Amino acid sequence: MIENLFVNGCSFNTTNKHAGINTYVGKMVADHYGYELHNFARGGRGNKRIEITTKMFFEKNPQRKIDTLALIEWTTSVRNDYVSYTWKRMPGFSSSWKSYATSDVLRKMPGLKVDENESISTINHINNLQNYFDLHRIPYIMYFGMNNKISKSGDTKLLKNFTNFFRMGYSHYQYCQDNDLYVSSDDYHPSARGHKLWTQDLIKYIDDIRRT
Repeated sequence: MIENLFVNGCSFNTTNKHAGINTYVGKMVADHYGYELHNFARGGRGNKRIEITTKMFFEKNPQRKIDTLALIEWTTSVRNDYVSYTWKRMPGFSSSWKSYATSDVLRKMPGLKVDENESISTINHINNLQNYFDLHRIPYIMYFGMNNKISKSGDTKLLKNFTNFFRMGYSHYQYCQDNDLYVSSDDYHPSARGHKLWTQDLIKYIDDIRRT
């Protein structure tokens, strides 16, 4: 029986204190189903860190493998994660992480297809985590929080092996842009309504999966 919701992602799944927004998708989903929330999402996080910290959580808490739904929000693929011992540590972990955007220097190198490499990396992270969930029979839902080449292209051929993926090829960020549901022209994070409307459709998707 599912009693917990594990969430991982970037700032799209955290509160936005500057804008006075105290809720987000993962919290709304947990509240809707009455699940206890375990939120590992952090601002600026990259997809490598999302994959690895998710696995670490379940390996450190094996009892959660049988009573937890995992909600994974994948972020932009331009963020590169590195282990650091001088940055903020995650609770219960001895090391910490730091994320850096792909530099303009790399993008200007002749013959280096940066976007394609970033897309391949994102696909690998998604496949790796889905395989982990399937191996341990952990129920999960995934979606794109921010734009990347995969979500912006809408090319579902790249995503044909993905399962339990909400709005495949479309991101929460793009949804807010298309419907004027971001905070302001200076802050493109979801507004409170942007979180609410996306979550309402996500819950319908989760209910459909649970019925099947």
